[in-house]
Amino acid sequence: LVSCTTYKGPTLWHTDLRPGFPDGIPIIPITPLKTSFEINSQAMSRTQLPLRLAWAVTVHKSQGLTLKKIKLGLIKREFSTGLTFVALSRVKGIEDIMLVDQVDYSRVRALGGKHMQYRLDDYARRYQTNIR
Repeated sequence: LVSCTTYKGPTLWHTDLRPGFPDGIPIIPITPLKTSFEINSQAMSRTQLPLRLAWAVTVHKSQGLTLKKIKLGLIKREFSTGLTFVALSRVKGIEDIMLVDQVDYSRVRALGGKHMQYRLDDYARRYQTNIR
């Protein structure tokens, strides 16, 4: 049995009433799947639970990673300046990001802060020096 707050399908039962869940949290049965087959005239079977492996990682742990696709849940405020930028820049394209909640534009507008132009100029200077 699994408790899933966002599940909308059929359920086995619901938990007691909880804040934000007037009907309780749905409890979902996970039915094992049994497959029978034969190898070298020997009857065999395998029982599996139909679950998909998934990972979660904090923004701090994701620094330096490039990920294929992300599902991103940003809280209302940043714990540290730049975390929104780190989170949004883990993928190669915007089409690879799924946002769980709406993001306030003011959070993204100032990405890089007041020192960004200095850093861009420094990068351009170093790039030209190394090319020659």
